Amino acid sequence: MRYLLCILLVAGGLVSSVLLTPLHAQRAPGSIGVGTQAGQPGGFTVKTYGRAPWAGVFSLGTNFRDQTVAHVHLLRERDLPESALWVFWGPSLFLGLRSLDTRSRVVAGAGARVGLNFYTERIEVYLHASPRAEGLPAPDVRIGGSVGLRYYLRF
Repeated sequence: MRYLLCILLVAGGLVSSVLLTPLHAQRAPGSIGVGTQAGQPGGFTVKTYGRAPWAGVFSLGTNFRDQTVAHVHLLRERDLPESALWVFWGPSLFLGLRSLDTRSRVVAGAGARVGLNFYTERIEVYLHASPRAEGLPAPDVRIGGSVGLRYYLRF
């Protein structure tokens, strides 16, 4: 129940930020955004833009019980015609530890990320799905997803 309440509060904040702030286009090459995301995985995230339409994302996620996983994504972004939304997709790799309280097991594999985002001033709001195939410790397929915010630094 607390998890659902947290998701609803984040979603309400996202909607209010859309209504109150002017929208902007994709960030310039070299832009760096830092933020947090809630869901599977939840955690800390950093995004940097290369030459359009590419962006790289690093996220360190945890379920705050027994798993910590680092993800690296190479994303391609494209704006949706006549909309403030952008769509993104791309491959990912992940590596982490499961069962932190007992015998830790390495978790590793590959996956993808697909989602929607928009920008308000220096903030990116996003929602994504992340299907993935684990190769270690045993073959398994999982689907996760998150909602998050990133704040873009100015240099």
